[in-house]
Amino acid sequence: MNLAMVRFFAPIFMFLPKEEVPILVGAVLLNYVFYRTLTYLDSKDLVNMPDRTQASFKLQYYLLMAGISVLIFVMTNDPTALYINGYYTVFVGLFFIKERWRGTQQGSK
Repeated sequence: MNLAMVRFFAPIFMFLPKEEVPILVGAVLLNYVFYRTLTYLDSKDLVNMPDRTQASFKLQYYLLMAGISVLIFVMTNDPTALYINGYYTVFVGLFFIKERWRGTQQGSK
């Protein structure tokens, strides 16, 4: 988890105001570090998540984290967690749509 945090913050930490770091840490933990930790644990057979590689799992994960991001927004009155979650949700949502579209195209052949 520490390495994932460093991987995310290393290129940008010197450009961040110190007031924004605590808000970013919570959002990054939810939307980046925790997901990477789950994939790492699954790759080492410490957790069994057979659907982890599917876009539907990723979309469900980020939609679930959206609720927690809303809670962070309510508690801090800062929309940064929502922006980060929205970024990942849109990105994964596009892959989900692509996967579904490809499945319907292959199913019709």
